[in-house]
Amino acid sequence: MAIVVQPGVEFGNNDIHHYDRLDARKLCRALQKYPDIVFEGHSTDYQSPIKLKEMVEDGIAILKVGPALTFALREALFRLAMIENELIPAEKRSRFMEVLEEEMLKNPKYWEKYYTGTEEEKRIERKYGLSDRSRYYFALPVIEEAMNKLFGNLKDVHIPMGMLKQYMPLAYAKVRDGKLKMDPKELAKNNVVIIVEDYNYAIKYNYIINGVL
Repeated sequence: MAIVVQPGVEFGNNDIHHYDRLDARKLCRALQKYPDIVFEGHSTDYQSPIKLKEMVEDGIAILKVGPALTFALREALFRLAMIENELIPAEKRSRFMEVLEEEMLKNPKYWEKYYTGTEEEKRIERKYGLSDRSRYYFALPVIEEAMNKLFGNLKDVHIPMGMLKQYMPLAYAKVRDGKLKMDPKELAKNNVVIIVEDYNYAIKYNYIINGVL
């Protein structure tokens, strides 16, 4: 069994409160009285691999994550859209970034309570806010259509390795080493896998991440 706790980790649109095991020691000591129970850590998104591992070692065995994964997908799609802008004529582009912004403005109910400030500040947060409210729009047919067009456009052209390194350096290293196909959909998935690897490092004994134990 698990009890959901807030062990001092949290994130806002532009800031992250990192885990401090000293601040959480009183909470984690209380767990020692109940050997059949573990903690589920709430909002562990954007913590470093080391901090995630410290949480597991301190008894927070279930690590809840959500926006960090969808942020990684959105991040990859934006990077692919930037590559598309370099390689595809304007009239044939997916306009993925623009289409997403248009849909968020048409139906603001998923983000308007979370993003504040000037219109320019809200525009930036719609694109890059860590709470990633854009994830609520990804199932819309118009967004799926733009995403598939983005993948199709880039599948039909050669992406230079130097360009891949510029926009997606971690994926570049895997492609270079033959561990990842130069396929736009696989490149997008890999950006999510990178986050999953952080969590694997935290929960698995001697798990190697980025070549470091």
